[in-house]
Amino acid sequence: MGTFYTNHTFHHRSTMSSKDRPHPSSDSHSLVRRSQCSMVEYAAPPSVGACMNESALLEYRTQRDDFFRHAHESPVPHEERASFPGLAFFDPDPDLAFDVRLDPMEPTEVAIVTTTGDERTYMRVATATMEIEGKNTTVALYSTGHDSLFLPFRDATSGKESYGAARYLDVRPEGDGHVTIDFNYAYAPFCAYSDLYSCALPPAENWLTVPIRAGERMAASGS
Repeated sequence: MGTFYTNHTFHHRSTMSSKDRPHPSSDSHSLVRRSQCSMVEYAAPPSVGACMNESALLEYRTQRDDFFRHAHESPVPHEERASFPGLAFFDPDPDLAFDVRLDPMEPTEVAIVTTTGDERTYMRVATATMEIEGKNTTVALYSTGHDSLFLPFRDATSGKESYGAARYLDVRPEGDGHVTIDFNYAYAPFCAYSDLYSCALPPAENWLTVPIRAGERMAASGS
């Protein structure tokens, strides 16, 4: 089971000291989505498209829209929420949902820069490889002290069809070493909607050369 978090995004115009600020998960909301995919041992290729529960995905998107319109923690300014048109998404794509085995590694501290020039320390704990558009694509996953692993990334759509700075996935490891990496749940950080936040930028190793046309996207011009 995977969970959406607003972790990795911090309000940076605050009168509180850093030690007084709430833990990044304390102001998060969790919209739960359940994977209906069975975990199976695969031979080659290193990953294959996992089954995708489209109805659960659409429900998740509805909940995320509702959060942006009504939640206290929404990055949309209060005066704009009544006219908020809703988030834009790529069409669901089952070819961008994968069941993969994690390749664990010795945890290594990584300093990740934010959109405001700050640094945060994450622990690089694993990689995962999947085949996207005929290319073996490897991503690094980071621990932030929570149950899920953090997967920040850029791809060939960044700055053109999706938010340029980053998109995020929260990936929950299974007990057998597998994870579901479903890019249909990729989301833009709050920085995409307000300049009041400081958001983690993906390390260069997660700058993907392939397009990930799944998950949140930028609204079409004129919409």
